Amino acid sequence: GKSTALKDWLAKTPSTPKIFIYNRIALGYSQAISLSGSTPQEKIHWIDDIQVSDFLQGRVQRIGLCYDSLHKLASFTTTTPLHLVLDECESGLIHLLIGETHRLNRSENLAALCKLLALADTTKGGCILSDATLRKNTIKYIAQFLPNSPIKCLVNTTKPKQRDVLLVGKNKGSYIQTVIGELAKSDFKAMVASDSRDNLQALEELVRLGIVTGK
Repeated sequence: GKSTALKDWLAKTPSTPKIFIYNRIALGYSQAISLSGSTPQEKIHWIDDIQVSDFLQGRVQRIGLCYDSLHKLASFTTTTPLHLVLDECESGLIHLLIGETHRLNRSENLAALCKLLALADTTKGGCILSDATLRKNTIKYIAQFLPNSPIKCLVNTTKPKQRDVLLVGKNKGSYIQTVIGELAKSDFKAMVASDSRDNLQALEELVRLGIVTGK
């Protein structure tokens, strides 16, 4: 879905500075690896794996980091088109405003983001907002920092591969009984996790009756 669209975009854009900003380290690091190309110029370097000066001085063109590390790029400048990719921007912006990890550098991180957005605008680059539930208000909020950049919306029509996974969101034991009963008739290997005593008691009863085998 979003990753496929970003890969297609990266394959078509020249080698100019690109900053990938994430809300969570684990997700950001894995996404940086996934979106990296096959050449050194196409690699997204995670900020903890390189000297930040390598990006600031143009020795590497792509860098990935979390919102709470934005202050490290406060001095970055360029005359070539700069692009920012804000992943999970809805939760990312909220985290930037109230997240505990920003306690010591909140104002610096906010200032750095505003400066980078303005730089992307003046260099005729742009900003990509990547989110599964992107709201118009969020687009308008970011757009105020890029008054000269057009707003583009990408419609994701990619359909994910079907996976043999059944997610249950109910709490009632009767519903769990029904679901497990259906799984018992199929070839699925099932793992059931629950924090509900009713659900676990229902499963235990099914096992006791021999409807579902296992522990």
